[in-house]
Amino acid sequence: MGGTDYRSNSADVSYEALLESAYELFEVNIPDTVRYSSFTHVFDQTSESVYTDVSGAHLNPPGNQIVAEEILNMIVERNLLKLDLQSEVRSN
Repeated sequence: MGGTDYRSNSADVSYEALLESAYELFEVNIPDTVRYSSFTHVFDQTSESVYTDVSGAHLNPPGNQIVAEEILNMIVERNLLKLDLQSEVRSN
């Protein structure tokens, strides 16, 4: 039940359609920038369960770990965290 498979677990077809259209609108209309980032495909490469329920909104610990790693990757790739390790060493 990784990726976006949670949708197939929902008994509410209207809810599934709403989620699908919302994600499509998000991906088309909001660019992947520092301020807005899409995580809609963050679970595509995992086969383990990442949700605590069928809503696709509540993550279990493995799901939280995957999201945290993605956030860290984005911070590093976009050079958003400025660390002055030399001054850190000098001050100790």
